[in-house]
Amino acid sequence: MIKKILPIILIFLVGGIILMAIFNKESMEETKIFLTIDNTKLEVLLEDNNTTIELVKRLKEEDIIILGKEYGGFEKVGSLGFNLPKDDKKITTKPGDIVLYEGSNISLFYNSNSWRYTKIGHINIEQEKLQAILGDDDKELHFSID
Repeated sequence: MIKKILPIILIFLVGGIILMAIFNKESMEETKIFLTIDNTKLEVLLEDNNTTIELVKRLKEEDIIILGKEYGGFEKVGSLGFNLPKDDKKITTKPGDIVLYEGSNISLFYNSNSWRYTKIGHINIEQEKLQAILGDDDKELHFSID
């Protein structure tokens, strides 16, 4: 009796796991997050990875606001105050890239740099416009959903 029921249970379990994976993938593709700097709201085009999945979960609970501090003449970087899963790879960033650094910091690049990061996403904006929005001082980076 158990030998007959076990395959049926396994089919339901595998089917449920596949449906959950499809649902989570569709949810990520439909989820839009935004970065607001001063009064400028920019859409973030998300990567598909564990970092962004966890980031979106957090953003569904509450907005995330970090103080982006000027660093190196190419980025604003600030602490999240918590860790996200990371999968660092050596990449060369470009203006508009948003990455996770050391698992607990977010960097927004307005110039290029090569290092080991986990890419979160990208905002489509001309480098000059991004630099004008960010200026030379530290900036509040406000991440939200819709």
